[in-house]
Amino acid sequence: DIFGNPSSGTKVTWTVTSGAGSLSAGSTTTNADGVTQVTFTPLSVGIPSNVRASISASVNYVFTLPTSSTQFRLISTSGSGQNVVPGQTAPLPLIAKVVDDTGLRVPTQSVGWATFLGQGSVNPVLAVGDSAGDAATDYTAGLQAGVAVVEAALAASITTVTNFIVHVLPGPAVNLAMYDGDQQAGAPGTALAIPLQVLVLDANGNLVPGATVTWTALNGSTVGTANTISNLQGVASTTVRLAPTLGQQQFRAALPTGTFLLFTVTAR
Repeated sequence: DIFGNPSSGTKVTWTVTSGAGSLSAGSTTTNADGVTQVTFTPLSVGIPSNVRASISASVNYVFTLPTSSTQFRLISTSGSGQNVVPGQTAPLPLIAKVVDDTGLRVPTQSVGWATFLGQGSVNPVLAVGDSAGDAATDYTAGLQAGVAVVEAALAASITTVTNFIVHVLPGPAVNLAMYDGDQQAGAPGTALAIPLQVLVLDANGNLVPGATVTWTALNGSTVGTANTISNLQGVASTTVRLAPTLGQQQFRAALPTGTFLLFTVTAR
């Protein structure tokens, strides 16, 4: 009170006037000793906060609460595990969040980015985190399908890292290549010992699984399966039975795009 005695039962209003954080209560009441308190939880590291305690417009006290930490770490929060086709930019940015050892976000930290495994590039290679501690970059795949690993490293401590995995999937099936079965020979009217096999490729030479290949016998022979699907290794195959006549016989393997290969075998 005005004489310096503890005042019990007095309502105190608490307000965060600057910085970032939350209070456990907006108002509290003093106990018999004239004491009251709240808990302040900061949201960010490195941003001081001011909390005002007031019993009237003219009677108040402002607490200045510095926050600091030296133990930072990186967390991958977005972009890991996504798919992209060769030569294209991944649909989602890669985002790494900088936090301290208690999990509080750390704003405005510089994060370096690099492709650690596989092909591809990142842009930018150095990003400054925003007020939420998030630093972002875009990943553009190389021409080779497979798994790419992108590493984010805290510029202030290059041993503080986190990794992102991006799956670079092959593009559409546009090309075929001979794999096995061409130029073999067998007795007329019999099945060839080796199936006819092709590799299904995209425009960059990556193996394409799950593509349909149509097989056609051109000289009175027969194919075991007219439409086959390429396996995980990009191989499509069919068995064939030769026509009952002697001489060369041909079989065509074709994609829905019209691209085809001719196999030549001999009945003798």
